[in-house]
Amino acid sequence: MHRSIMRPSQTGMARSTTNDRQRAGLYPPFFKLTKNTSGIYQDEHQRTMDLVAAGASDSQLRILVERIHQERHAAAQKVLDELEVSP
Repeated sequence: MHRSIMRPSQTGMARSTTNDRQRAGLYPPFFKLTKNTSGIYQDEHQRTMDLVAAGASDSQLRILVERIHQERHAAAQKVLDELEVSP
């Protein structure tokens, strides 16, 4: 599966706004790409903005952000499981 990655400057929000929303649990956290670069999957950003545009409450946004966190964790675990060498 191919997922596009967006840099923070591509979100359409000021960095301070993004940081405030992330601290409040209303926007998915960026992940490190390199030492000085971070990003977010474009589909995660879009899902979040779709809810914002629809007038979602903060609690609904927090549920989505938590779900995104769980999806990232599950995807990482799947990759790690596939790397395991069978005896």
